[in-house]
Amino acid sequence: MVIHRIILNNVGLYYGVHEIEPVVQDGNTGPITLIKGLNGTGKTTLLNAILLGLYGSRSPSVLRSGQGYSEYLDKIRSRGI
Repeated sequence: MVIHRIILNNVGLYYGVHEIEPVVQDGNTGPITLIKGLNGTGKTTLLNAILLGLYGSRSPSVLRSGQGYSEYLDKIRSRGI
């Protein structure tokens, strides 16, 4: 599966709308995207958002939280700065 675009809207540290388009360079054998950053900059939040988009209420982060789907979505919603 190739993800062409990720749009986050008020998720965790990502307040407002953020659009990410992984770059695929010609000539590569396959697309690989690395995400790096300092602690607390949103790497895990991004991964959880991707899993939430793929699996919905069966996402591992939802199941680990022990909360219902609606409560989990409310918990991760960004409240702004």
